[in-house]
Amino acid sequence: MYSSLQSIITTGQQIYGAQWQSQFAAVFKNMSYFGSFCQAVATSLQLDLSVILSGLNLNLDIFARIGLHLGTILDLGSSGGLLGGVLGRGGQNGGLIGGLLA
Repeated sequence: MYSSLQSIITTGQQIYGAQWQSQFAAVFKNMSYFGSFCQAVATSLQLDLSVILSGLNLNLDIFARIGLHLGTILDLGSSGGLLGGVLGRGGQNGGLIGGLLA
């Protein structure tokens, strides 16, 4: 889902250029509700969504440019998350790298 959305955003920005921000960005910003929903489901299933998303090689800057801050929406900073996990700063859980090295 997120990798498809990344492709749509990238292609849309290339094709529509200046119109993208004013006409489409707000629509995609509404996806923040879906991000919160995904985090709630993952938490209830005791899944680390940040580890799953790290395998998708998402470019968080692409999402941030349209106002969709995945790190905030998915709470990727509180337990190391995507960036902290990859860099080994995963807090209590050790994140992705810390988990592999433990």
